[in-house]
Amino acid sequence: MRYDVIVAGGGVAGVAAAVGAARAGASACVIESGGALGGTATQALVTPFMKWVSGGKPVVGGVFAEVLRRLVEAGGADARSPAIFEPELLKVVLLEMCEEAGVDVLFNAHVVGAEVEGGELKAVLAHTKRGVLRVEGSSFVDATGDADLAALAGAPVAVGREGDGLVQPVTLMFKVAGIDFARFAEYLEQHPEEAAPWVSVERVRKAVEEGVPFSFAGLYRLVAEAKAEGAFPEIPGIDYIAPLSAFPREGYAVFNNTRVCEVDPLDPRQLAQATLAAYRQALGVVRFLRERVPGFERCYLAQLGCRIGVRESRRIVGEYVLKLEDLLNCVEFPDAVARGCYAVDVHPLKPGEKGLWIPVPEGKSYTIPYRSLVPLKVDRLLAAGRCISAEHAALGAVRVMPTAMATGQAAGVAAALSAASGVPPRKLNAGEVRRELVRQGAVL
Repeated sequence: MRYDVIVAGGGVAGVAAAVGAARAGASACVIESGGALGGTATQALVTPFMKWVSGGKPVVGGVFAEVLRRLVEAGGADARSPAIFEPELLKVVLLEMCEEAGVDVLFNAHVVGAEVEGGELKAVLAHTKRGVLRVEGSSFVDATGDADLAALAGAPVAVGREGDGLVQPVTLMFKVAGIDFARFAEYLEQHPEEAAPWVSVERVRKAVEEGVPFSFAGLYRLVAEAKAEGAFPEIPGIDYIAPLSAFPREGYAVFNNTRVCEVDPLDPRQLAQATLAAYRQALGVVRFLRERVPGFERCYLAQLGCRIGVRESRRIVGEYVLKLEDLLNCVEFPDAVARGCYAVDVHPLKPGEKGLWIPVPEGKSYTIPYRSLVPLKVDRLLAAGRCISAEHAALGAVRVMPTAMATGQAAGVAAALSAASGVPPRKLNAGEVRRELVRQGAVL
């Protein structure tokens, strides 16, 4: 098998890369280890698209904007609250977009090898039910999240925090159904102090009345009382309840309320152990909800994420390493191929440590240079999503899905232009990449 562009990983960044490449005129395929596209969005229940609008203006467009529009049209996201989406419909939207663009999708195919000649990546090896499949390409995009392809090809990679290698904690999202949202909203109106500062109790009430999705965090007093009585699970740094994606019409919510620290996401045994720990945390949270939170008296665990959510693992070392200061200063790189506006958000790496939260001022955004998508040493390869070249703290901002889709589309476009011209990505003119991205509706 041979394609102009081969994308390893079918998460949202990988889909954006493949669709972007195909729309730039390349033949493209996605090699996905699971049985659905979307990665953490569909398999780990990470259902909100984190911030991509600043000062009322979107800073991410292109493939992401189209995905969002299609979700709204399919009833999988609300036009008034587009950050929250239905993951089952997202699976459909992503696969349809790949089909329409002419992208070949290979499911249950695990990238297990890379063939490199003279410093250039020539082919990938994928394990399938029919054995090992060799796929040749002119250009490649690593959208695995863990820089799997880059590591297999021998490109330099980094892991975790500079100095000790620790990564952000892993979290298992879980769905709770059987919720009486009207009763819950009534409780919040009586106890507005139980809502996080960013939560509008009035907006929650309106969302419940209209049956549209909303996000919430809080219940600090109820959690504190339960902790004092030993009725809340031990979860590092969690003293709140966070149904970040609540669907009052359907009567369920997806919770971001588990946390397991000091886990190596590249170690399969540690991931299994962390998953079990998160299962137990989730069960404890559901028990707390049922026993102590108005509106949750008849709630039940409806679903655990099919896989645990990984915020950070291995990443490439690229032509440029994106720095924390670049984001805080909203640097406008001349070779910028993506934008973002999500805060620097680093969860505590160890129990007892403090996290890092630095918001981007409203109306401002930062850029991601093309050089941060190009790994050192290995040619014909680009990175996308949360395995691009960035410092640990900077990755805490650019890892979220809208920004990941922006870097994915950029990598896919660059891969297509490289394949068509024969010019390696490292020597490609970033201006050409930018022009094609703008043609495809990206915000630069």
